[in-house]
Amino acid sequence: MLSAPISVPRGLDGSIPNAFALLGSKEVHFVGPGPSARSLCSVFSCGSVARVEMGKRLSQHRGGVAAGGWLWYVALLCVLASASGLAGVGTAAKQSFAERAPASLGALVLGLSFLVVPLLRWRQRVEIFERGLVWSRLYGTVRITADQVRGVSWHKLQTRRGSHDVVKIELTGGRRHSIVGLSEPEKLVNFLRSWARLGVAGSEASRD
Repeated sequence: MLSAPISVPRGLDGSIPNAFALLGSKEVHFVGPGPSARSLCSVFSCGSVARVEMGKRLSQHRGGVAAGGWLWYVALLCVLASASGLAGVGTAAKQSFAERAPASLGALVLGLSFLVVPLLRWRQRVEIFERGLVWSRLYGTVRITADQVRGVSWHKLQTRRGSHDVVKIELTGGRRHSIVGLSEPEKLVNFLRSWARLGVAGSEASRD
């Protein structure tokens, strides 16, 4: 839930405008006349508020399965080896369960660890709005406003795991974010560069 409530005007009869009621659930303060003594109510969701504040959505970029590269195959091999070992298939049948269980469980843990990076790259999404972006990941959401962007770079990373597009964003205060494996990176970078140019121009104007 957002830390700062939003003040929402009330009608003379104490009613809430329908436009707010349709947007989800969030804690807000009510201002204006009304017969009820309530000061808090649920109107917006956090995601809805961030998106409403940033304006109209212009573009959306999702992660792809290909961004995981060969890590998918390594993880699959480890999981299959673990399953065959636990089930006693093939050469594992010559060993007792107690003998083959440690190696099988180790292979399972290793396979799951190899899945972390591909899953994070696959299950991500960047939404571009008029005044910023929202980067949604499995472990949280990053909200970046247009005036925070100071620089951006884009390059292809060539590794044994394959080729991946890497977009690095430099923000005010020296903060940085790296986004790997998104669809249509060029379109994303064009928006970020336009924001960066405006941010630099605004900083120079304020110093003058």
